[in-house]
Amino acid sequence: IHFHGPEWNSTFFLTRLDSLGNFQWGFQPPLGPPFSGQFDIGHGETMGVDAQGNVVLLGIANGMIHWGNNVVTEVGAIQERAVTMLLLDSTGAPQWELHGGSADYDVTQGLSVLPDGTCHLAVLARDTFQFGPFTAELNSSALVVARVSPEAPTGVAGSPSITGGLIASPSPFASTFGLGGAFDGGRPMAVQVLDASGRMVESGHSAQGIGERLLPGCYVVQVSQ
Repeated sequence: IHFHGPEWNSTFFLTRLDSLGNFQWGFQPPLGPPFSGQFDIGHGETMGVDAQGNVVLLGIANGMIHWGNNVVTEVGAIQERAVTMLLLDSTGAPQWELHGGSADYDVTQGLSVLPDGTCHLAVLARDTFQFGPFTAELNSSALVVARVSPEAPTGVAGSPSITGGLIASPSPFASTFGLGGAFDGGRPMAVQVLDASGRMVESGHSAQGIGERLLPGCYVVQVSQ
C-alpha cells in the first residue's frame, strides 16, 4: 500500500490489517491539485472503532479537504482550523464528517466510540464553542464534551467557569479525571493526590495536568495556597 508524503507540513495515513498481519486497505486524504487543506491527528485518544468495524478519527482540519466519496470538510482559508471528526466504513470509504469549534485555538483531548457507534469527544476551548447545532457558551478555558450519534450530533456541554477554585472534569475517554483551577498567581500553591491507601501518587505546584494519567480508582486531592 503506497502513501504519499505531505503536501504542506504534515499528513497521516490509516491502514487495516487482519489478525494474521495481512494488509486489507489503506486510507489517506487524496492529493490535489490544487492543494487546499490538511488534517492533523489530535491529542490524546484520536481513533475509535465500533462493532461494525467503522472507524472514527478526531483531529484538526485546515482549509478544505476532499476526503473522497463526496465527503468534504470546508473550514475556510488554509490558515483557518476546525475540530473535525471523520467516519470511515469497514472498507475504508469516507461516510461523513463533522467539524466545528471556536474562534480560539481549540485543542482536542480525546475520543471514545461505543459499540453502537455513539461517540464522545472532549476539547479544550477558551471561547464559545459550536459543534453541529449545539453551542457551549464560554469566556474562559474549559473542557467541552460532545456526544455524537452515528448519524448526527445530539448534544454538547461546556464546563463552568472557574474563579478561585478547583474543578475535576471526568474524562469521556478513560476512567480518570482532569483537574483545573484558577488561583492567586502571586502566592505559591501545592497540589497532592493520594490513593485509597494514603500514598501520595502525584504532586505539583499547579492544578494544570494533575490527575490526567492516573489509573482508575479512588483518590483524595489536597490543595493548599
